[in-house]
Amino acid sequence: MSKRLVVLAVGLALALVPAGAFAGKKKQAAAAAAATTTAQGPQNNGNGNGIGAGGVPALRDRLEERLTLLEAHVAQLAAALQALANQVTALTGQVQALSGQVQALAGQVAALQTTSAQQGARIAGLETQVADLEALDTDDDGDGVAEHAFEDCDDAEIHVFPGAIEIPGNGVDEDCNGAD
Repeated sequence: MSKRLVVLAVGLALALVPAGAFAGKKKQAAAAAAATTTAQGPQNNGNGNGIGAGGVPALRDRLEERLTLLEAHVAQLAAALQALANQVTALTGQVQALSGQVQALAGQVAALQTTSAQQGARIAGLETQVADLEALDTDDDGDGVAEHAFEDCDDAEIHVFPGAIEIPGNGVDEDCNGAD
């Protein structure tokens, strides 16, 4: 790789990596730089850039360390993104399954509503029939028991109905049990 490309990659890496990621490495690098400066003298090679003869390899080593760390972070991010993509795929499948269930339930609700409307119409028809029968089955004698609905055996006689007191031998079946 050319030096310009390495410097560009390192600059990009430093911009992308969180600030605290290199805290320990910075301290190690500073200690190493101090040791190099003490051992080799001032970091000046005479060209005005402030980097001595031993400084370029040390700088390259530090850049390579940071590039290695950046590559590790990129690999971790790629793995995390793949895991997220897998989760999204799984969730998409679950959403599709739930959507199918909701559609099936909507069909069942529609069928129940139709059935309910049909049953409502049937009930209304039955209520009309019951009202018609009740109109025909009146308590003609006023004893509180209608002829057909409650089995009043003589709806013309007020003292004859189921549960009435039977007077034996009078020729009248007062309690409608079929005997005098």
